Amino acid sequence: MGATPAYAQGVLEKPLPRRPAWRRLPRWLRPLTDLGTLPSDSDEVRLRKAVLTLSSSLMTTLAFVWVGTYAALGLWLSAAIPFAYQLASAASIYTFARTRRYRLFRASQLWMSLVLPFALQWSLGGFANSSAVALWGFTCPPPSPR
Repeated sequence: MGATPAYAQGVLEKPLPRRPAWRRLPRWLRPLTDLGTLPSDSDEVRLRKAVLTLSSSLMTTLAFVWVGTYAALGLWLSAAIPFAYQLASAASIYTFARTRRYRLFRASQLWMSLVLPFALQWSLGGFANSSAVALWGFTCPPPSPR
């Protein structure tokens, strides 16, 4: 038999419900996490959308480092690849915000995170010359069946 909780015995007040994970983020990030959510979305779906939107935005922003580094080294084709990724990812995020089509957004982000490292490795001249940058493609999560 289980023990009766202290709040049920009148000793403590009933505990407050926990806020969903995406609501524990800083206030300035919330508009980005709410991008593309629907009122009918469950907490799990909202969390998935928030994580993908935040990670895609972060990767798109950090690609400036790659573009700048390759441009400074005079590797213009290698700089153009992450720049094209930035443009495509920004377009994907914008489209998701407008249409709320999560499956399209998820598929586009997964494909871009798979293709980018291999394209960079090709442009840098192979496995050894690129410091095995294509291995980053293996960090891409598998698509979910939903």
